[in-house]
Amino acid sequence: MAASAGIGIFSAMFLGLLAALPLRAEPMEQQVGVFLTGVAGFNAGAGSVELEGYLWSRGTAGFNAANSLELLGRGVQLEPFTSAVLPDGTVYQAVRFSGQFPQRFDMTDYPFDRQTLRLMIESSVDAERVRLDPDRQDTRIADFVSLPGWEFGVPQLESGLIRYDTRFGYRESDPAFSRIVLSVEVSRQRSALLVERFVGFLMALMLTGLIHFLPVTELGMRIGLTSAAVFSAVGNRYGVEDMLGFDESFGLVDQITVLTFAAILVAVGSSLHLSRVAARIGPEAARVEANRWAAIVLPAVVLLWVAAFAMAML
Repeated sequence: MAASAGIGIFSAMFLGLLAALPLRAEPMEQQVGVFLTGVAGFNAGAGSVELEGYLWSRGTAGFNAANSLELLGRGVQLEPFTSAVLPDGTVYQAVRFSGQFPQRFDMTDYPFDRQTLRLMIESSVDAERVRLDPDRQDTRIADFVSLPGWEFGVPQLESGLIRYDTRFGYRESDPAFSRIVLSVEVSRQRSALLVERFVGFLMALMLTGLIHFLPVTELGMRIGLTSAAVFSAVGNRYGVEDMLGFDESFGLVDQITVLTFAAILVAVGSSLHLSRVAARIGPEAARVEANRWAAIVLPAVVLLWVAAFAMAML
């Protein structure tokens, strides 16, 4: 009897201790979706894009979408739009957003490039308390959204955790936050008019080609055409750089630049060489050698140009 009483007392004490221990609550689940209504300021030089639209969350009560969702960008504005309690008891909240958001541009294949617009959405509360779940079914781009010169792909939502290497001045450990990323692939529309962006390089190449068909004794005329070719290529290069901004990749524009200036340097070097040959041996021998230069250099440069464009368009 005493043993049974002792076991009962021990069990009661054990259950009391369990009840006193703090329970670890499951994180609050919030389903998040995006309706994109505006895209502008798509600027590779600034490395950003201007986006606007609507963002919604659906989940249990106690979550404030306007205060608890962070859109990573500059000049971001979040404005409550509507809220409602749905028949299943979940709370629906929608906010209107706008801002300028950082982007990583890959200009390797410019002007036949594809880019990915990204909008990063995070919970301002750590992942132990709030988890964001992507609403892929209803995330859309409005049919009236347009970006001149570009075509939109299907928007994608991906979720995950992001951990920052800081305790923000008060935490005991580096926190993790729930993040959702909206990504939309955009591809530049292909048109014959894109060739105009290389018209300066093309003109420089044509002038360089003409040099090889001038009399070898006309060194002054050859150098004059070379100077015109240099100005044409430099002007085109600076014009394209204003649109591209800084890019660390060796892309199509860089390849065309190198090929064009290489052809100009070869033309200058061959003109000086042929002028000396004409003075030492005679114009006829120099003319034969000039034809040999033209037969090798011009087809090689044209083929490399075509190959560079073909690779960029694949």
